[in-house]
Amino acid sequence: MPVDIEQFLRRIILLILAVLLLAGHLWAEPTTEGIATRILDGDTLDVIIEGAPTRVRLLGIRAAEMNEMVPCAKRWAQTAKATLSEMLLGKQVWIELDVGLYDKYHRLLAYLYIGEVMINAELVKAGLARTSDVSPNHLHRTWLRALEAEALREKRGMW
Repeated sequence: MPVDIEQFLRRIILLILAVLLLAGHLWAEPTTEGIATRILDGDTLDVIIEGAPTRVRLLGIRAAEMNEMVPCAKRWAQTAKATLSEMLLGKQVWIELDVGLYDKYHRLLAYLYIGEVMINAELVKAGLARTSDVSPNHLHRTWLRALEAEALREKRGMW
């Protein structure tokens, strides 16, 4: 079976371009910054962005709710909130957005960073939050799921 070199080279070039475009999207630098001013729970906080108070929901994760009726879940909700407070309160954060910007409660959906450390990922890695899909926002889904599996395997936090 003869190989069409020209067609083969076209496919290689297209593959390289696709990889470069994907890599640029995956490692895009967060572009907005703010100051974390209030922590509401383990995945929701207020951030001052360009002088305006903004309610932010950490994207791709879900911490236990503060009003949980099960004592064990309530304890993990309190731990997640305390950890988030310790990590973020009063600090400058970098904000990375995905495709969908707001949830039905009008909270900004975001991945938050302190320096190069993604806070969403740190909560999952510590077993203080689970992964949560919010379509169409899947920028870091695979990575967050891998961190969740690792936390589960290592029995960290709520696991």
